Amino acid sequence: MQTMTLPALSIPAKAVETPLGKLIYPGIDQPERMLIVDPAEIQSLVKAARQAAELAYSAYDVQFPVGAALIMRDDPDGLIFSAGNSENSVLNAGICAERAAIAYAIGQGFRQIKMIVVSTANREKDDIALRAPCGLCRQAIREFADDNTVIIVDHESDGILGEILDINRLFPYGYHYTPVTG
Repeated sequence: MQTMTLPALSIPAKAVETPLGKLIYPGIDQPERMLIVDPAEIQSLVKAARQAAELAYSAYDVQFPVGAALIMRDDPDGLIFSAGNSENSVLNAGICAERAAIAYAIGQGFRQIKMIVVSTANREKDDIALRAPCGLCRQAIREFADDNTVIIVDHESDGILGEILDINRLFPYGYHYTPVTG
């Protein structure tokens, strides 16, 4: 196991006057976060996500295969759930890898993401924006993540296992509320 610390982030809010009222840039305050991760577990998930990307169905448009692999915190067996994206000739009928893997785990009765790895065709690019989950996937991850969920964006480069985030660094203004349970 490896202990690591995500650094604190602090960007102050700022208001700008306009003739019709103020516009506000919201600030961000993310406290320093300590995470305990298992590099071998991350490596297994990276391998599974890359394998899922190789099996992805991306026959249309940009042909951009993506794979995702995750482990659910509430799965006592710690199974790896993985999936690739599946494009469709009707573009919005396809599904992203992250949402497909989450749906697979949810279909097995699990609800809490422990760790998710995303691997794309751009995994050797330095810019994380070219490899990070899309907005829909960030929201889907948010639904089943908590402050302890670890998100790894694959970065295939010598000596780099991946780039590590938590949900608040991946999606700082994500919509979230606690569902009503009866």
